[in-house]
Amino acid sequence: MADTKINDLVALTTPVLADVVAIVDDTTGTPVTKKISLDTIDDYLKATTKTLSNKTLTSPVITTPTVQNYDGWQDANETWAYASASTITIPAGGAAKYAKGDKIKLTQTTVKYFYVVGVADTVLTVTGGSDYTVANAAITLNYYSHVSSPIGFPKVFNFTPTFIFTTLGNGTLTGQFYIDNNEIHVSASFLLGSTSAVAAGLSFSTTGLPTQSSLYTSRIYSIGRGTGKDAGAPFAVGCDMQFVDSTRIRFVDSSGAAWSNVVPFTWAEGDTLMCRLSYNF
Repeated sequence: MADTKINDLVALTTPVLADVVAIVDDTTGTPVTKKISLDTIDDYLKATTKTLSNKTLTSPVITTPTVQNYDGWQDANETWAYASASTITIPAGGAAKYAKGDKIKLTQTTVKYFYVVGVADTVLTVTGGSDYTVANAAITLNYYSHVSSPIGFPKVFNFTPTFIFTTLGNGTLTGQFYIDNNEIHVSASFLLGSTSAVAAGLSFSTTGLPTQSSLYTSRIYSIGRGTGKDAGAPFAVGCDMQFVDSTRIRFVDSSGAAWSNVVPFTWAEGDTLMCRLSYNF
């Protein structure tokens, strides 16, 4: 037996933890052949942390897992490139990986955040409102998220709203939005200044925001509430907000008439026009 090669030994097909095998100790110094039990090897492997990189687990059974330091972001693990201020070139197969409403994070000198508002095979259309735009520069540290609130992602984005049939003059515009899946929620206001004006057909424009879904094309839906606040009155006046074409949402009173320069009151300096909207895109 002493001269028998390992390959010539009888195979053991039902080992138990008490069985022993040969092991060479101190391989980089003075090697010595010793014995070790399978039980000892098993204990060692259980106590040793394993890192799996790019491995595929087939039908794994994970008992009482502990997920540590997950911030909601998934490494895109692919190269993204600038296409325009609102589009990013990605590898083919984007529609199988990304969806409208997804959130992305990338670095171009500083960290930037965007919503995905359109997905094509090799292009993502994104919006960061007036807070972030895609620069014509290298994109690094690119991540995406399907979850509702990944760490660091803004609660709302700012934008400059557009009110149709108005004259801004020295008035003030403010707007914010957030996106939940494929629905956008918008808040916008127009504080009239001394040189501001309002005309008949008063409307809000979705210019710069995602385009409405075909759901609204042939039907009239109330998608939010408009509010007019006369600076000299104690209460505000409300109305419905309705799409009248692909980008225009009209302020409409209970009779179906559009607000104007004298409806619901005569607009003047200090008055505020506001709206809160939600629509699918």
